[in-house]
Amino acid sequence: FFSSRRRHTRYPLVTGVQTCALPIFNFSPDADDPDASQHSTINHFGMSTTFAPNDKLVFSGNLSIVASRRFNSDGPLGCGYQSSSTSLYEGGIVTFGGRAEWNPSERNNIRIGYEFEREKFLNDGRTPTGTEDYLTRAGQTSSSFYAQDLMRFMGGRAVLAGSVRWQRFSASKPKFSLSTAPYQVATTEPIPSALTFDGAFTYNLRPEGTVIRAHAGNGFRVPSLYERFGSYFSVYPVPEFIALGDPNLKPERTLAFDAGIEQQLFSRTLKLSATYFYTWLNDVIGYGYNGRSVPGASRPYGGYLNQKGGISRGLETFVDWNPDSSFEIFGSYTFTNSDQRNPQIPSSRSLESLGIGNHQVTMSATKRFSEFWINTDLSGQSSYLAPLFNSTKFTSHAFRFAGIKRVDLTAGRNFKLRPENMRLRVFATAENLFGQNYFEGGFATSGRSVRLSTVLSF
Repeated sequence: FFSSRRRHTRYPLVTGVQTCALPIFNFSPDADDPDASQHSTINHFGMSTTFAPNDKLVFSGNLSIVASRRFNSDGPLGCGYQSSSTSLYEGGIVTFGGRAEWNPSERNNIRIGYEFEREKFLNDGRTPTGTEDYLTRAGQTSSSFYAQDLMRFMGGRAVLAGSVRWQRFSASKPKFSLSTAPYQVATTEPIPSALTFDGAFTYNLRPEGTVIRAHAGNGFRVPSLYERFGSYFSVYPVPEFIALGDPNLKPERTLAFDAGIEQQLFSRTLKLSATYFYTWLNDVIGYGYNGRSVPGASRPYGGYLNQKGGISRGLETFVDWNPDSSFEIFGSYTFTNSDQRNPQIPSSRSLESLGIGNHQVTMSATKRFSEFWINTDLSGQSSYLAPLFNSTKFTSHAFRFAGIKRVDLTAGRNFKLRPENMRLRVFATAENLFGQNYFEGGFATSGRSVRLSTVLSF
């Protein structure tokens, strides 16, 4: 991996000392921290099996294991307050489930299943002297039962689908290295069970190639372990854990509806689509300074809290053109109007949702030459609001940033190997080809970069 620009701005050295002095203006990129580093790894293992005793009944099972590890190291160099420490974050999710699929007729498909998931979170902090080392461990599990029925009518032109899912959660009490750590005396309320529904309808107007569709459903997200038990260790003003989470956070709840139309033209080589969507964010989890107090925990710098959400509505459109089997052009445009019930930043009176631009455009062109292919991607977004934190006054303010406008270029080749079922794919991607300088949440992103990748399939 190669990148031509650092993530942070490097400030000038004055007589061998890094200075943080800047001209007076309202925004500057974050200062470079010369002795800070971060190393991350993610490992994933998955397997599945299927058994079909006859042509109407299919049983399947799956197992997925995801493990992540992030190691942060920092020293005394750099602008502002600095401390020498290392932090290790580890997370893991183990998921396994089984499903039975029954096809009593060509017009009906029924699925029922079960899924179990176990999550774990670990935060291990170390200091040079070792006297202020700390660790945090937490875990939770969930069990889910779900069922879906898909029915076809009018010779398969009309399809009606409905599903229901019930999920139960259980969280273990977190463990800390200090007896005075947060959440030790906090009473943890059980996470409520979740019951969600989903329904969809499509109708194909043959032979015109016109499809109309509609969908509605509700959503549920349980608070993450970090949102419930997250903390960090601070030596100022006294060595102690600083709590960020709330063990009794309520889950997020949403309700969504969308309806659209799809049209195919020119012998089905051209596809046009338009979809209107409306989403209600009834209850969400945010971050702020007016959250409820947690018994036995200090939250002087705010933390996660429950908030009332907002609404998001808009229009999604796309064009997909395949003049022949070797060439494809895809373009999309999305208009989003997303508003909150209350300002996400107390100092701002704006109800506009943070990090979401009103307009987004994508375009992709792919050309294939036998085993070789080349692809170009264009991404564009309008300006958006993002919060910036003032470390002097401990307040956040809303700033408007220009949206992304970047072009990526990918080229690759497929190789047939022996035995015949093995294939090797080698490709290279040049990202941000024209070197646009843009920010994500106030942080400068990398400039031009090149990534080489290989994929072996068998």
